[in-house]
Amino acid sequence: MALLDALLTEAGVNIKDVGVVGFGCGPGSFTGVRMAASVTQALSYAAAAKVVPVPSARVWLESALSSQSSAGYWLTSIKSRGEAHYLTLYKVADGQVSLLQASSLVDGMPQWLTDCQPNWADFKVVGQYPNWLAAPLAERWVAKIEPSARAILNYVSRAHEAGESVTPELALPVYVDGDSPWVKAAQPG
Repeated sequence: MALLDALLTEAGVNIKDVGVVGFGCGPGSFTGVRMAASVTQALSYAAAAKVVPVPSARVWLESALSSQSSAGYWLTSIKSRGEAHYLTLYKVADGQVSLLQASSLVDGMPQWLTDCQPNWADFKVVGQYPNWLAAPLAERWVAKIEPSARAILNYVSRAHEAGESVTPELALPVYVDGDSPWVKAAQPG
């Protein structure tokens, strides 16, 4: 919070002048997304600001769209642990983004992606490369795309203007089935 306060001071921005806060809501690091949500809630309550949760996959997509032709299918891949990656599928047509497959945690080619094979020629893949990705998709990799703060800011601004921002108490992390490596211990019986 001290760093955030210093940043606002350096920019000459009063906390009460902040109208919207965007934050990376996950999926991702369990601790990281929880911290992001906590800081976002504190900041947005203090500022009486709205919040735009930004899914991790959307960060990669928005960053890619800011520098690539956009039409077609976009598969985002974000490394979790081991060989596991969060995969998300979008379709971009006429400047509109549609979510086709929500983020899922997988450690090999999921059936839903294999079922898309007739469309693979129209795919672009962005994010962190999984070694197990099928060869035709691996060839569709869009290299040298990194998450962009400018792309995230543009997304947050568009989402807020479209009425997609939420109140601070709804600034919550996104978790995906299988996210946690922890397993409950057997109950004494």
